[in-house]
Amino acid sequence: MNQQNQRNSNIQNALISEYEAMSQKGTVGFYEETVFMTLIQYYQESELIGKAMEVVDHAIKQHAYTSTFHKKKAELLLEKGCATQALSCLDQAELFAPSEFETILLRVESLNMLGYFEEAHALLNQLEDCARGKELSEVYLSKAILFESRQQFKNMFLALKKSILIDSENMEALGRVWFSVEMSRCFSESIELHKKLIDIDPYNYVAWYNLGYSYSAEEDYANAADAFEYAYIINNQFEFAYRDCANACIEIGQYQRALDCYKEALEFIKPDSDILLNIGYCLEELGNLSKAKSFYLKSAHLNSSDDHIYYRLGECYTKEQKWISAIAAYEKALSIEDLKEEYYTALGNCYYQINEFDTANQHLQRATEMAPEISACWIQYALFLLETEEIESALHIIEDAHFYSYGIELSYCKTACLMAAGNRPEALRFLNETLAENEFNEEDLFQFLPEFKEDIDIKSIITINKENRLTKDN
Repeated sequence: MNQQNQRNSNIQNALISEYEAMSQKGTVGFYEETVFMTLIQYYQESELIGKAMEVVDHAIKQHAYTSTFHKKKAELLLEKGCATQALSCLDQAELFAPSEFETILLRVESLNMLGYFEEAHALLNQLEDCARGKELSEVYLSKAILFESRQQFKNMFLALKKSILIDSENMEALGRVWFSVEMSRCFSESIELHKKLIDIDPYNYVAWYNLGYSYSAEEDYANAADAFEYAYIINNQFEFAYRDCANACIEIGQYQRALDCYKEALEFIKPDSDILLNIGYCLEELGNLSKAKSFYLKSAHLNSSDDHIYYRLGECYTKEQKWISAIAAYEKALSIEDLKEEYYTALGNCYYQINEFDTANQHLQRATEMAPEISACWIQYALFLLETEEIESALHIIEDAHFYSYGIELSYCKTACLMAAGNRPEALRFLNETLAENEFNEEDLFQFLPEFKEDIDIKSIITINKENRLTKDN
């Protein structure tokens, strides 16, 4: 704090102490309007609305013929949700300053709170005809708030768009834009709008942040990460921009960049469970499993009820082939949340690795029951049955899977089951049908049939279907 700010703070503290002392005695001396406004603002910012109201009543008594404190009282009443009383205060304000811009906006807010939308809108239309510059921006902001009350979110977005294109520094309008975009799904329009704002003011960090959110909603995480990064470069205390930039980086696999982002953020914010979890995940993906586990444990210390932390811890142990430790972690995750199929699948794999096949079977079967629409659950179960030489059971499982789920991987798996069952002609026929009807990838196919990579018949089926697809495309 510089000397001037310190001096101002000391003056304000002395003023508040003086007022408090007089107030307790029941006698408040004469204060200039500016002094009263300082006191009111202090209590308002401290969320002591009752105390602010007490001061404004003193101010009205001492400055009876000014609109200032009647407007301020109306504003405080609106904060308390007392719209009818606020209108009475605004009537008084208009006796001393008719048709004042701020008074009309407060009247609009009061009418909106009472549900008189048409009357409020009519007042704003009158203002729109004569307002200019920042005042016109405020008119459109008020219109947006009216549209929000009526859940007309597309209109809300359009009104906010007008507001911030007139005044790109209208922070309240900028702060409301994302909600309107999310509710109206106007993501591409939002990208266009915020690019215009950035052209007007390249250092508008809120515009950069909103742009990043719009890119994220469109799943353009590379551009989202860049936009969030610009936001926190401009405002290096902007916590949410750091978090969202890191999240976008994780989405596109830029784990080191995400770690660097968290490192910068942790210079001024206290780490919470989510940040520690995400840092652990980045380290896990970068192969530093030991350090990843330490961050997962730190995260669990702050939030022991987050099942995902223990799941990720289990994944680290699985990668290290520490099956007993992995089982303990997955079981802990399941004790918190028992409706996630991936936990059952993970446990099934671990129990298979330690040759507890019955328990593995139970967990893998439970995963298919939990999420029958997810083909990966059926595939994992079928492959387990193949590995344990339950070939007929594996075929039955894959047949059942086609009633609930779909995907070319299921067909690859069925081909593998047919081959394992010794039904080569049926396997080749089915594979040919599959490749004729679907886009395919040889690498994915041979994950299911690794021992058949050089099989002449399979290579022939792949070649024929590739040629047929090229002919169709041309």
